[in-house]
Amino acid sequence: MAFYCGTGWRGSEAWFNAWLMGWPKVSVYDGGWFEWSADPANSYETGVPA
Repeated sequence: MAFYCGTGWRGSEAWFNAWLMGWPKVSVYDGGWFEWSADPANSYETGVPA
């Protein structure tokens, strides 16, 4: 399970809760959406969901 957040702190909170519950193999990615979306190799869609 991996957690992302735009600023990082909410992902860290989710990670900590998962750790407290004993979930195996949890991680959090610093930079979250901002870092991921800044990489032109990562595509994403905009608009109204179909």
